Amino acid sequence: MSSDQDTIQKAETDLRREKDLDDYHNELMGNDVGRIQRFGFEHGRQEAAADEKRKKSAFEQMMFNEVYRAAWESAMDAVNRAENAVYEALIQASYDLSAAETSYNDLLKQATTTTDGTKVFCDKDGNVYTEDGEPLPAEIAESLVWDDNAPTWEEYSASKENLTNAQSRYGEVNAKSGRLVEIREELTDENNPASIERIHELTQDALDLQESLDNEVRKETSLEQSMKPVIAPDLSFSF
Repeated sequence: MSSDQDTIQKAETDLRREKDLDDYHNELMGNDVGRIQRFGFEHGRQEAAADEKRKKSAFEQMMFNEVYRAAWESAMDAVNRAENAVYEALIQASYDLSAAETSYNDLLKQATTTTDGTKVFCDKDGNVYTEDGEPLPAEIAESLVWDDNAPTWEEYSASKENLTNAQSRYGEVNAKSGRLVEIREELTDENNPASIERIHELTQDALDLQESLDNEVRKETSLEQSMKPVIAPDLSFSF
């Protein structure tokens, strides 16, 4: 082989090595040079990307879908607004329950008491009942000393009913609060994301809860306003 041929062959070999080195570095950096990948880096990157995707929760993968994400965000907004409503309703229900308990306990303190400590009340017809609604024998009732300010059976019954209703309202609001917790937990379950159909159902549940809670607060506020005494205006004039 002549020296000229050796020189040409060496130049071609050096050029191939330079090209191989260039391809190697491009594949290593993930650069696309328009040629078939030859060193396996692309396959490695694909495996790494697939592994990273597997590591992402099912919920995170669902959130890449714009329609799903919009539905989920709308649902969470409904839950947040419902939670604000339940907060207001709980404050109102707690206040009503506390007031009802105080009124009921004060009434019991003023009630006529038998020698064995039983609270008794006399109705408008002169019949006497225990706080459990049991009629008191006439001979025992006749031996009691009745205070003029002792609450009547009608007053006691009304106070007890008011307390029962307040307890019921507080329990209902608490139950709605618990339901909102369940809705939030289902919406944020990353390992078992709700379907978009289920998200719509949960959104409606939250909206219904908010509406019912808002109605309760409005009803209580309206009732309080109606029970406030009307103060007559001062029509006197001074000259």
